[in-house]
Amino acid sequence: MRHEGEVAVRRLGVVVMCLTLLLVLSGCGGGDEEEEPRNPAPEQPLALRADGIGSSDFGDAAASVLAEVEGELGPPDADTGLEAVATGTCEGTRVRSVDFGGLRLQFTDGETRYESVGVEHFFGWEYGGERGSRPPLATEEGLELGDAEDDLVARYGSGATVIPGSNGRPALYQIDTGGEAPIEAVLAADDAVTALSGGQACRIDEPRPPTTSQ
Repeated sequence: MRHEGEVAVRRLGVVVMCLTLLLVLSGCGGGDEEEEPRNPAPEQPLALRADGIGSSDFGDAAASVLAEVEGELGPPDADTGLEAVATGTCEGTRVRSVDFGGLRLQFTDGETRYESVGVEHFFGWEYGGERGSRPPLATEEGLELGDAEDDLVARYGSGATVIPGSNGRPALYQIDTGGEAPIEAVLAADDAVTALSGGQACRIDEPRPPTTSQ
């Protein structure tokens, strides 16, 4: 009987050791769980995207796009309304430019890769440059004005293609994020990002302040 008791005690001890080992291993987190990125991009309510801004896509109606942006930034500082453009890359079309500080949204009723002629729609955005860096905005991946060239490359890797500056033009990066057109990032002399743009770019005159009828 004494021998049987000793065996039972030993078996009990082995069971306790196994349970303890299992608890220790489970407390280590396994190793199959996905790790969080070390520097995740912050959520942006109005992220600058290759396909639009915030939840609005290029090709969307002007009214819905402006409703979303005004809901975040307030009323615009300037609005040209649709005007015929005599020069620049959108020559011969009607273009509307709406400014929110350093952010410019562009609309047209001409034909673009996003919509057919006759429908006023969103087709491009520009941010920064001479218009400044307010309000603070960023891309979905967290790229902001003032970020260094190294930061840009680290965020986008092989998706970022540099176009060297020449004839007084600054260097810029074309950033492929899977949209119909790349995001473009212009670099300043110190290799910091000074301007961003997306969509089908178009040059037009500076917009005038909005009228009370709009």
